[in-house]
Amino acid sequence: MKPAARALWRFAVDLERFVRIHFMGFSAMWPILGAISVARADALALLPGLLAVALCFHVYAAVLNDVVDLEVDRTQPLRAGHPLVRGALRPAAALAIALLQIPLAFALLHVTFGPNLPAAAALAAAFACMTIYDLWGKRCPLPPLTDAAQGVAWGALALVGALVAGEPNALTAVVCAYAVGYLLLINGVHGGMRDLANDLAWGRRTTALFLGMRPDAAGAASVPVRARRFCFAVQALLVAIFLAPVARNDLGFDGGARIAAWAVAAALALGCVLLMRAVLEPRGRDWEMVFRLHLAVLLWPLVFLFAAYAGGAVGAGLVAIFFLPIVFMRWGRLMLRRVWEGALARSR
Repeated sequence: MKPAARALWRFAVDLERFVRIHFMGFSAMWPILGAISVARADALALLPGLLAVALCFHVYAAVLNDVVDLEVDRTQPLRAGHPLVRGALRPAAALAIALLQIPLAFALLHVTFGPNLPAAAALAAAFACMTIYDLWGKRCPLPPLTDAAQGVAWGALALVGALVAGEPNALTAVVCAYAVGYLLLINGVHGGMRDLANDLAWGRRTTALFLGMRPDAAGAASVPVRARRFCFAVQALLVAIFLAPVARNDLGFDGGARIAAWAVAAALALGCVLLMRAVLEPRGRDWEMVFRLHLAVLLWPLVFLFAAYAGGAVGAGLVAIFFLPIVFMRWGRLMLRRVWEGALARSR
């Protein structure tokens, strides 16, 4: 690879690590789900503005968290390549980038959708709750509270989408509740299990440690009974939340469509429970794959059910927005690099 091409690739990788491009689909889906819950297919015109606001919120959440946790991240091998950890970017500059997102998000909300005090208040709540998590997460004596605060932040972002689309309803409540439960599980348990040894060494307070998980002699997490009960209780709550609109037929499916919705929801519920069980048995080289698969599959019920509910371009857009950024994960970057190098070789 030529020096210029190598430098361009390195910049792209650093940008991905800095703003977590692979996670942008997660950030963008919440306001879109909120808009679909109210406007259904009519939400199409709202998508560009909501994506812009969600991007600002995403950058704020990711970068502020990295600045606050920089000292701990320097001892975490998984974070070794991050530009902040390597010293390629100064913390003060990163903090300025993060803080800039707040006025930019409110300006975009106002310019795109006009004056909307309820939506602005929901956006303010989202930034406030994310700030609470970034500053006090892993420091709170009762860590599930800060995990829940982060969940409320994403739920509030969904509420922004609903409020610019019209009047929030029962489907909006489903989206907001799911955001809280999802973050309570994946941030408190999945993230806590991944960083268990490093968090314990730094005296951090995470839900995984709070529930009694400890690294064993092999470095894997030892999961006590109370932690298992907590995990399956939250998992059951999430299943109940996404089954509720199917049971109540809030999505308005009829005939074969309703049967298909039940089949998809039931299959995903079973898959989530089985993957939850596998995540709590952190043994072998396949654990990280199971870990990441569970994180994704937990979100599929909302993505697929709401995509079917919206239909057309809105439904397709929701699926694309959720899945496309995933190619920037580590395995995706390897594939993209091979394509990049192959294209350069053919151009010579």
